[in-house]
Amino acid sequence: RAGHHEQTVAADASNSNISVDDVVVPGEEMIPLPEPKAAAAEPRSSPLRAVENSLRETLGDYLMDGKVDLRETSRGLELEFNSRLLFDSGSNVLDQAYRPALVDVASVLRGLENAVDVEGFTDDQPIDTERFPSNWELSTARAVAVIRLLVDYGVGPERLAAVGYGPHRPVASNDTPAGRARNRRVILVIRSAEPVQPRETEDLA
Repeated sequence: RAGHHEQTVAADASNSNISVDDVVVPGEEMIPLPEPKAAAAEPRSSPLRAVENSLRETLGDYLMDGKVDLRETSRGLELEFNSRLLFDSGSNVLDQAYRPALVDVASVLRGLENAVDVEGFTDDQPIDTERFPSNWELSTARAVAVIRLLVDYGVGPERLAAVGYGPHRPVASNDTPAGRARNRRVILVIRSAEPVQPRETEDLA
């Protein structure tokens, strides 16, 4: 009797660890259950995740070669270039060979509203020229050179700031050539804070 058979199946299923869907009714073809899928890892929540992905795609070769470093910090995204890639020793003139990398960065940044700080750093080797009396002037001039290129390629100047730290924030020992090379760097900090809002100027007339 069909009705009696369905009740028996349901009763048997309720008294075991299997579900009604797992019970095979005689005369029906058994369909194998799919393998359980591993739980997908939740993506890291970050307002700059899309920006990071765009920069990694744009600068893929430079990142793979270790010429550029990209990381997320409490300040936002930090994009670090070693100064020797961008500038000759004692100079703030951008190397033509690496200008395209900065142009690529500008193509990503110009579509954003986030503030961007460009920070220059040097090693502790003294400099005393008419143009650069100290490493402070040199590091700041290098940051400004990067900013000028970003502006030339469409990044809003109201979003940009140039900062020169000179030799005063080393990340490696200045006692070795390798350490000094590590300390000579330029970092673009793409801030994760609220977008820059242009300040309205008051009519002073």
